[in-house]
Amino acid sequence: MSERIKYYDILRGIAIIAVILIHTLNVEVNNVISWTAILIRQLINFAVPLFIALSGYFMADKVFNTQHTHKMFLEKQLVRVYLPYLIWSLPYMFLGLYFHADTILISLFKLITFQTSGIFYYVLLIIQFYVFLPLLKKMANTKGLIIASLLSFTSCLVLIFLKLFLEIEVPLIIYAGNLVTWLMFFILGMYLKNNKMNINNTALLILIILSLILEMIVTKIHYDLLNNMNEAITAVKLSSFIYSGMIITLLLRKKDVYIENFKFLESLGQVSYAIYLNHLLILLFVNNFVKEASLTNQLLIFLFTVGVSYLICIMIKSINKNIAHKYLGI
Repeated sequence: MSERIKYYDILRGIAIIAVILIHTLNVEVNNVISWTAILIRQLINFAVPLFIALSGYFMADKVFNTQHTHKMFLEKQLVRVYLPYLIWSLPYMFLGLYFHADTILISLFKLITFQTSGIFYYVLLIIQFYVFLPLLKKMANTKGLIIASLLSFTSCLVLIFLKLFLEIEVPLIIYAGNLVTWLMFFILGMYLKNNKMNINNTALLILIILSLILEMIVTKIHYDLLNNMNEAITAVKLSSFIYSGMIITLLLRKKDVYIENFKFLESLGQVSYAIYLNHLLILLFVNNFVKEASLTNQLLIFLFTVGVSYLICIMIKSINKNIAHKYLGI
């Protein structure tokens, strides 16, 4: 097994913290829309794009000389992704059976279609990237990055068109669980592994700030048009994709980054996949006991969810490291 690089584990730690905060954050505080919460949400919309870009970054140097080598790759990688999904899906299935009166058939359908919980669209997404990796590697160039970006931007525009003009509610698994929507980030990760962006950090930071301002403006416009703030703050919109792309470019443009004194983030990043799969269980449990959605309460819920999700992983890992890794993604 190749040696882990601290910097990228820290990035994974940051990404999983952002994911949990997204799922904790309620932009309506005491029945009043909080623009502070909305700003925080827009700031952390890079979470899933960063995870996807990191996947692309580490897939960039994979070599598939024959179909057999790709098949061997899939046999190894799909088990690492899919088996933990199956195991962590069981408690979500139980919740569906007990609280939502799902039938066994409905539960099995949700399991097969990666819908035992909304967050599992990400598992389907990663599987698609692995399956089509030989083709995607051919896009790890300037032309391919432009095409991928245009495809992802088009997906965002089609989504808003369907919701706004046709009033069609597109299921999460459809718009977030398809490869095309997030394609630009996977290709961007591969591109940055072996190519250099000719832009200095100062210019990049200015572009990040400008894209964040654009993101806030677009969120307000979406809210005015849709009258639904939860739809407006989504990360799946063109302005968020531009912002996330800038953030990823800043974070992944350096090849040799030396960082110390971030042990917790590093450790968090090492078990980020398992935390992604289990954190919503903790969050659902805590939300049953906390009724007031003040920002203070949300912060406490967030910290509790991060801590407990992490401790669960560390405790299981301490019992049997091999089983924890193989079956639970730890």
